[in-house]
Amino acid sequence: MLDGRYRSPRGVLVGRGVLVGTIFVLVGLLASCSSRTDPRPNILVVLWDTVRADRLGLYGFHKPTTPFLDEWAEHARVFEDCISPANYTVASHASLFTGLYPTEHGAHNGQVRLSSRHVTLAESLAKAGYQTFLYSANPYISAETGFAQGFQEKKHPWSPELRAEAYRIVKNKIAPEDRSSELPGKIRAGKVGPWDIKASGELAGRSLLEWLHGIDRRRPFFAFLNYMEAHRPWVPPVEYRRRVLPEDEVERSYEVNRSWTKLWRYTFGVESYTDDDLEIMAGRYEATIAELDDLLRELIEELDAEGLLENTVVVVTSDHGEHLGEKDLLDHQYSLYDPLLRVPLVLYYPERIDPGRESRPVMTHDLYRTLHELAGVGLPSAAVVRGTSLLAPEPERDRLAECLGVFSSPYPAVLAVDPDWDPTPWEREIRAIYRDSLKLIRWSDGEEQLFRIEKDPGEEEDVAEELDEEKARMEEALETWVAVLDEAGPSEGPGPVFTEAQRGMLEALGYLHDDREGEETAGVSEDTAAPDERDRNGGKAAASIEERNE
Repeated sequence: MLDGRYRSPRGVLVGRGVLVGTIFVLVGLLASCSSRTDPRPNILVVLWDTVRADRLGLYGFHKPTTPFLDEWAEHARVFEDCISPANYTVASHASLFTGLYPTEHGAHNGQVRLSSRHVTLAESLAKAGYQTFLYSANPYISAETGFAQGFQEKKHPWSPELRAEAYRIVKNKIAPEDRSSELPGKIRAGKVGPWDIKASGELAGRSLLEWLHGIDRRRPFFAFLNYMEAHRPWVPPVEYRRRVLPEDEVERSYEVNRSWTKLWRYTFGVESYTDDDLEIMAGRYEATIAELDDLLRELIEELDAEGLLENTVVVVTSDHGEHLGEKDLLDHQYSLYDPLLRVPLVLYYPERIDPGRESRPVMTHDLYRTLHELAGVGLPSAAVVRGTSLLAPEPERDRLAECLGVFSSPYPAVLAVDPDWDPTPWEREIRAIYRDSLKLIRWSDGEEQLFRIEKDPGEEEDVAEELDEEKARMEEALETWVAVLDEAGPSEGPGPVFTEAQRGMLEALGYLHDDREGEETAGVSEDTAAPDERDRNGGKAAASIEERNE
């Protein structure tokens, strides 16, 4: 029924001659090849933003979301028990980039900027001679928020040379009948911003290949690619929906409303979804992972064709997961339950890492120490690094996760509909600690829950009263850790004060408002999407932010 109404983004790209451009880049790569004088490995980190581990085939999921990754990972190390130190973008990326917990690096819901006092992974590798490249579809991971420290080249879907194509890619994903969020209406109106063109992942691989064409091939590179296909509002092309949903549910996946206000009204308990609605929304999410799997296949095949995988460490991971109705929650705030913390982690480097599966407990910020080790680069002097090495994970360890700062962005939209709604119960910080087979979650108002996480992976049975002694030991361990982290935490005060110009650009990109697609945001309109028209409407904001990045 939907066939022929719109084309998949891959068809659009090939039709626009991008295949020819890619061939040109690859030919250029061959021409520029010279013998490597630096034997250290290249490093490529592929981060699928907002992807939970249990929706991937290699973690036992029954739907065909990741057929390529499942097969390719047979040649890599798959970490079966990996958690993120945080449940949302800013804090989790900052931990990955610094090897620290959120309390220590200070980037969280209340402070979106990563301090320059930290030596990031990119800074450390660049200082050691690595050529560094960042492609981020997430506006939080950019120069304006301090996350581009150490990256010599930075690209985003809203970069002047990319934003027109990013707009077209997303536009071609939107079916005529799609009413599932605010995005289709904004796309049809031709008035969108950086958050609205983030699901344009084809540009990540293309931008990387173009950058590789111009670098010194005698020296190693470090590249970090952030993909946002699995971040709300989810607009996977129909072929991926059909991979994971029955045909009648494919149709309904364009109808079930997961707009900003309804999503949060459900999460705050003032509106409901049916079980069928939640199942269809989950299918739409799973379809975005299937799309990411194809994007990874294309990237790996292109790099392999050029022999670039022979001496390259490849990491596939995520920053955090997503609630799909568990505990009556959606999105990835107000919780430290496992749907938000358990993420995939695959490490490929046959020269030093034996393929197989690793069951020992690890964390995403372990990558900081591990990638330094694989690169043969010493850790920054006097740096405190909490992560361990993935080359020899510890059999037992405490693992922490933190949700710091209050995420108040949804409040105005919900209060506009429900003026009597009380947000106070949601204004809590959260910490969790994993030790052995137990997990303790503590909210800042004193509420606690204890789970036997191995026997009860769904966190359905709170055993805090039943296991009183174990709970006391977990509380003591958490309190000890909090004291250690507080002592090592930021000492800079409340963070930077932005000028009016900086605040205007941050607001235009959504930094100060998160991704409220229900609101009008500056960035790219249908008119400004044309390559020769850079300065209308929000184009100025996107252009000026890029100029600052250069």
